[in-house]
Amino acid sequence: MNEWRKEMTTYKYIVDKRWGFEDADCLESSWGEEDAEYVAREVAGNYYSESEGTWEWNESISIQIFKEDGTSLGVFEVGYDLEPQFWVSEEESDQRSSLC
Repeated sequence: MNEWRKEMTTYKYIVDKRWGFEDADCLESSWGEEDAEYVAREVAGNYYSESEGTWEWNESISIQIFKEDGTSLGVFEVGYDLEPQFWVSEEESDQRSSLC
């Protein structure tokens, strides 16, 4: 049985110019270099999970993405939003319903 597999590409990235290319982190992605914005989203997710709470929800970060040979794919400003989470529990009503 022959399975279809998308080729993975390895990218390097630096966040907020905190270090140089030689110290950049790596990320494998199924997105090609023509989809650099999607790669930036994946990098942001990876950085968020590794940041241990140092990335605040109301701030943006700058991510520069490189091909393995050092060619820059661009610098991307990335932020994230918190979606509100709601919980519900039903209570006994002590008021009668009225017409609207």
